[in-house]
Amino acid sequence: MSQWHIFLWYNSIVEIVSVVSVITFRNEDSGYTVVRLGSGIIAVGSMPFVAVGGEYRFFGRFINHAKHGEQFEIAKYELLPPDNEEKIIAFIGGGLIFGVGPATAKKIVRKFGRETLNILASTPEKLASISGISKEKAVRIGQGYSEIQGMQEVVMYFCKFEISLNMAIKIYKQYGATAVAVASKNPYSLIETIDGIILPST
Repeated sequence: MSQWHIFLWYNSIVEIVSVVSVITFRNEDSGYTVVRLGSGIIAVGSMPFVAVGGEYRFFGRFINHAKHGEQFEIAKYELLPPDNEEKIIAFIGGGLIFGVGPATAKKIVRKFGRETLNILASTPEKLASISGISKEKAVRIGQGYSEIQGMQEVVMYFCKFEISLNMAIKIYKQYGATAVAVASKNPYSLIETIDGIILPST
C-alpha cells in the first residue's frame, strides 16, 4: 500500500492521503463513520462510501473530542483510483459491494486483473465465468458497483460547491442519479425539496 501523507492548508485545513485500515463504526442512515487510517489517525465524519483497503484523499481538521481524544474531522474526501491489483482487491472486497468479500475479490481480480473495474462497470455478466459466481450474482455485483459509483459521483459533485457531505447524501436520496441534472437545470429547486439546504452565494 502507498505511504500516507499529510499536507497543511490555509485556516488549519489539512489534507491526508491514506489507506483506510479499519472501519470501527458506521451509521447506515446518516453515513457517519469512524475509521482508522493507515497512519493510525482516527478519522470521523460522513463517509458513506469509504471501504477498508481503499486509498483516499481526505480534507478536514484535527479536533479534541472530550471522550475519545484527538480525531480528524472529515469535511470532504475523494477516492484515489486503484492503480494496481492489490488495491483493486482491497477496494472491491472492502464491504461496499454486496456479495463481494476478500475471497471473491481475489478471484475476480485474478481473472480480470487491472480491467476489473471496467468489467464491473460495463460487462459484469463476464463475472459468471468465475467459479462460484452465477449469472444472477454477476448482475447483482454489477448493479451494486454501478450504484456505489453513481452515489459517489453525485455526492462528490455537490461537495465541490461547499455543500456538506450530510446534505449531499440527502440530495442523492431525494433525486438519485438525476441529482446533478436537476441541480444544473435549476439549483434553487433543491431549496424547495431538501430541508435545511443553503446554496452557496455566486
